[in-house]
Amino acid sequence: MKKLIFFCLPFFVALEGVSQSCGDDGFWKIGSQFGTQRLSSNCGDFICHGFAAAYWEEGFIQGTSLNSTIPGIVNVKTQYTQSGGGPTETYFRDSPLYVQVCGQSLSNVDVVTQVYGSSPGFHSLVRDRNTIFNPKFISKYGTESPVIRHDFNSTWYELNNASKTEPDKHYVYLGKLKT
Repeated sequence: MKKLIFFCLPFFVALEGVSQSCGDDGFWKIGSQFGTQRLSSNCGDFICHGFAAAYWEEGFIQGTSLNSTIPGIVNVKTQYTQSGGGPTETYFRDSPLYVQVCGQSLSNVDVVTQVYGSSPGFHSLVRDRNTIFNPKFISKYGTESPVIRHDFNSTWYELNNASKTEPDKHYVYLGKLKT
């Protein structure tokens, strides 16, 4: 009997790990009651700034799948990961690939940076009007969160009653300028 328990225990532990991928939907406030949807089945070693940059700069690894029906695996190239020294809150302001605009632009590509005080601090989110996710926005909240689709004023921070301490900054992706 001891051998059977010893043999089965790792199997049950493995099953438990799979069912808790990226925490639970309740913690991340994923569901129709919040107007949000999970778009990834994994967390990944990247945060909101890395996700937003990878989204526009072709930084996803082949096989990445953003899907609200059957969430897939989302991975980014090393330069967008936390361990690879990925983008920080000043990335969009400092990058020649983006230009700051006065408000939510009418372009097809937007990155918005938001500030919620010292904790949680800066957040970047994405809107792509050319996808099925429009008019929703897409966010990633840290290495422990999945990728989530939400309304503009329904980020995880706002759903947890965080208040903004600075006006939003809006950026448009210009792409690489060719000479």
